[in-house]
Amino acid sequence: MTASSTPLPNALRVLFCATLAATLVACGGGGSSAPAPAAPAPTPAPAPAAAATQGFWTGSIDGQTTVSAVYLAEGPGITLLQTGPLTTLVVGTATVSLPAFAVTGRRYDIASGTVGNYSAAGTVVPKSTLSFAGAGLTPPYTLSYNPAYEVPARLQDVAGRWQAGFSGGTLTLTLDIAANGAVTGTNSSGCGYGGTVAPHAGGVAVFDVQLTESCPSAAANPLSGIATLNAAKTALSVALVTSTQSAATAFQATR
Repeated sequence: MTASSTPLPNALRVLFCATLAATLVACGGGGSSAPAPAAPAPTPAPAPAAAATQGFWTGSIDGQTTVSAVYLAEGPGITLLQTGPLTTLVVGTATVSLPAFAVTGRRYDIASGTVGNYSAAGTVVPKSTLSFAGAGLTPPYTLSYNPAYEVPARLQDVAGRWQAGFSGGTLTLTLDIAANGAVTGTNSSGCGYGGTVAPHAGGVAVFDVQLTESCPSAAANPLSGIATLNAAKTALSVALVTSTQSAATAFQATR
């Protein structure tokens, strides 16, 4: 595995975890027949808007491209689109002013290896629907909320050995996750891996991942991102980006 936007055959069911900067506007009125002095504007409160967009969200674009999303109250923003094989990974930041939100970031095309800017906007109905349109995404699409997000991630559920295949199985990756979340691993081309996995704060079904890739004759490559576990606890989906966001990778490991 390398931290690049080269083609990867494994589909990732995680997409869209975003940092949320919320803005609220409050209005008030007088209760008497005489005009009342205008009250000073209240301080914006970010928490309600952040809570409104948190969750797992799933849907499709024109019935062909599958979209899954994870929105967090904080952390890196990661987006993934899937048409059969993995097609697009987006890293971005969201701003929210209920019911509207907007996302800007970087878009990684897995098939071609190209990287470009990304933007999207839409509306959210908390724990119900997330509807938006993005650059190059036609028609606009709507995602539905999945309450599985509210089940806290547990280290004991991911402890053990995980394996993933790339390039039609010609490259394999093995990762061992210890009970304390420490990660070690190797791939079949001689690279080594070390890092950590930890439940994301807030009691949600998301893991934070830090992983450093060390390959022969190459500088160590630190990556960070998120992971989620399927209901059967047999598939671990991972999305990672470099610190400069110049490259990204995504894969699904099984055991």
